[in-house]
Amino acid sequence: MHHDAEGGDVGGYLPDRLDRPWLHPSELSPGPVRQSSPPGSGLPGAGTAAPPLGRRARSRPGPVLGTALVAALAAALVVLSEGLPAGDPAATAVTPSVVAVRVTGPGGSGEMSGVCVAPGYVLTSDGFVDDDVSVLVSTESREDPAALVGRDPRTGLALLEVGTDAPAARFGTSRALRVGHPVVVVLAPARPSSTRPGYVAGLGELVRSSRGATLAGLIEARVRGGAPAGSPVVDEAGNVVGILAAVPGPDGDHVMAVPAEIARDVADQLRTTGSVAHGWLGIRATDAAGGDGAEVRSVARGGPAAAAGLAPGDVVLRVGGDAVTSTADLLVAVRARRPGDVVPVTFRRDGTEAVTTAVLDDAPDGADGSATREPASPGAS
Repeated sequence: MHHDAEGGDVGGYLPDRLDRPWLHPSELSPGPVRQSSPPGSGLPGAGTAAPPLGRRARSRPGPVLGTALVAALAAALVVLSEGLPAGDPAATAVTPSVVAVRVTGPGGSGEMSGVCVAPGYVLTSDGFVDDDVSVLVSTESREDPAALVGRDPRTGLALLEVGTDAPAARFGTSRALRVGHPVVVVLAPARPSSTRPGYVAGLGELVRSSRGATLAGLIEARVRGGAPAGSPVVDEAGNVVGILAAVPGPDGDHVMAVPAEIARDVADQLRTTGSVAHGWLGIRATDAAGGDGAEVRSVARGGPAAAAGLAPGDVVLRVGGDAVTSTADLLVAVRARRPGDVVPVTFRRDGTEAVTTAVLDDAPDGADGSATREPASPGAS
């Protein structure tokens, strides 16, 4: 039983809608006031009764101010809980660029989505794609065999070459996203019912892919009904801001996406050279206490960090112009650069900040872009 500030029991009634500063989306249309979202709706708080209020009735706002306030608050609640509407023009603008990717190989078959990044090229997840599989790419009007151009385990992406007639999608940037930002995930085949509204639930995430690789800087989104890997995440302007990665998740409504700027760079490199080059610093790190940098746990012998004088216990604060507040930040900053790049590394040792210079290298085979990793701290660069 809930208690109000005066210690009295609070009944389970729902006050009049104008006696409280919030509205449930169901109250936007005429009809009875309901206290909860339908159970199983996939939204935060779904199936939970609206919190009862035991305060005394307040004077109601005037008709104009009250109506405007209620409408603004209700609209904000709809956006934050529902994401962009499934039929939003931003989503429908991208749907012609989204294709279905069907993979068949010795280990079985699977289906993903993909997005056209240039005429004849489709970017998708590398979750099922490998050299010994056959791939079919289909739109609403045709189905074509596809060839693997290359895959990048450190971002979990793969590029396919195919004779598709799908137009290239417009890529934006994820840098303007914030937690709570409404988004929509577009599935294949491209039709209005193949969209999933949602919102950004986290940024800069560090996770393991379904293949066991460490993926850094991912966007976590809460999407009703989930979505297959390779699907594009779209913002309200109709820009692709992420590509869903194949990662194990806590439930079907949580998805992880590679930021658009990283995905675009991977696609460009694969188209040009058939492979992707990432910088490698040669350290294993963990998040520093207080969310202030990445603490070095070990240094690869003969690697760039060792040559630059970094040692266990140092806390990396910046790589070039990129601030490092976590291990994920460190991985993103290093992997965004190329082998041979010369970068200043700002670090703290025994409470004193210092700057050294590192010449990044390419990661050794099997290093997953890192030195050896320990189970409790997957982050390394």
